[in-house]
Amino acid sequence: MDREQLNTFWTKQHFQGVTPPITQSSLNSLKHFIQNVEGAIGYMPKEEIDDSFKVLYEF
Repeated sequence: MDREQLNTFWTKQHFQGVTPPITQSSLNSLKHFIQNVEGAIGYMPKEEIDDSFKVLYEF
């Protein structure tokens, strides 16, 4: 989905009572969030992944 499609999707979900996932403002904050919040997952560029992360799926 492009950005516009994604916004439309979550707008529709909002009116059905579904909360969108938490977003982070930067790659560094995403890394910190994943490493410090139990059960957290996220999408990040492959070149940013080091041994402190567990890869669940690659595409």
